[in-house]
Amino acid sequence: MSDFPMSGGYQAGLSKKRIRSLAGCIPENSPPFIVKKEKDQYIYDIDGNKYADFSLHSGSVICGHNFKTITRFVKNGISAGTSPGFVDKFRHPLVKLFRTFCYFDNISFYESAAGAFAALAASAGSKTIGVTSSWLFENIAKAIPGIKVERAQPDSEYGILFFEPIDFDGDLGDFDYKKFSAVRKCAVESRTAFRLKSGFSNSLSDADFILCGPVIANGIDSAVILSRLMLGGENIPSYKSIAILEAIKYYLRSGDLHKREFKIDSGKILFLRGSIFRTDLGGPAGSAELLKRGVWLDGDTGYFCMQHTENDIKRLERALNGE
Repeated sequence: MSDFPMSGGYQAGLSKKRIRSLAGCIPENSPPFIVKKEKDQYIYDIDGNKYADFSLHSGSVICGHNFKTITRFVKNGISAGTSPGFVDKFRHPLVKLFRTFCYFDNISFYESAAGAFAALAASAGSKTIGVTSSWLFENIAKAIPGIKVERAQPDSEYGILFFEPIDFDGDLGDFDYKKFSAVRKCAVESRTAFRLKSGFSNSLSDADFILCGPVIANGIDSAVILSRLMLGGENIPSYKSIAILEAIKYYLRSGDLHKREFKIDSGKILFLRGSIFRTDLGGPAGSAELLKRGVWLDGDTGYFCMQHTENDIKRLERALNGE
């Protein structure tokens, strides 16, 4: 593998040319590179270019890609069997671990975040869903086709309201969910869990449900719902159970992400909160420009992981400033 692409020498869209026989199979707005490998804080494309990843699966990959400690436990989980139809032996210690940092009456596990969104919509029995961020709108509209999903307005009432603890579309401040009216409310912690403190930002005194997914386990797509109401849930494979278990144990034990103080001098950074930052990147065109300088940032919101170095942050600064 070569190092980061050299500014001016990088050929945008090169990877797509190499797989042009698959024309029509690649989404129109997909990134102009094809990933070959993900490791620590970096991703590598099939042309040998290396990129510092600040998207990190919408912030869920807190330790970095294929973090060796968690990967070892995932392999052990697979060796124990995938348990497609039964509750596996890791479920009991996993539930006990959740109990140590968040109170709940019920807990449900799901194979994917999309499945969890759909289950919540069905439980509310609602034809109207309100969401409070553009990221939630994009993901929930895809997960629940056939049900009206709209950006929530304070003067409307919804069957269920999905909100995030901080204002990702604004200044990353605390989000005021109380000004919205809904039969049920769900705090979605996908982008904030274990980033702002050791556990979930919201509690079940704030909402009827807390959803975290994709669960922060090497980016594996799965979801957990803590609730005051009973939901069906799914029997997730044992490797997902152990991945969630060991990832959370590692975060609670190490706390590295909260001990570090991230400093970015770039004038392109609008807001910074803990390990989350917002830029004035300006959409897909801005992301493509960063790729030429060895940085991958999907959209205008970025995240740091435990593996990012000072050199990675300096590379981000230079890329944002067009250097």
